Amino acid sequence: MDLPSIARVTKLPLEVLTEKAKETPVFAPGVEPLAATGAVTEIWKLSDGESAKRLAALLSDEQTGRADGRDQLGATRGGRKMAADVANRVAAAFLNTNVLEKAE
Repeated sequence: MDLPSIARVTKLPLEVLTEKAKETPVFAPGVEPLAATGAVTEIWKLSDGESAKRLAALLSDEQTGRADGRDQLGATRGGRKMAADVANRVAAAFLNTNVLEKAE
């Protein structure tokens, strides 16, 4: 969604969103900020003729049962500075919880 539309929906001033978009990819429109957050693995250019190979590689990766690494990817790219840490702390807390507590 573009920033003027986000401003209308959230009732936040466009100037505030524009400033936030400079520092936080979540607020910025376009595919590059999505890649920075880890939501997009790669940005492809159709003109290079490699799309079919890339798609096949991604689909084969998904079949291996690989864990969701978007939080780590976003942290590496600087777009999601806290997501990986929060996910790790939640997982650690869950793993340290008694099995009976998990069932409740």
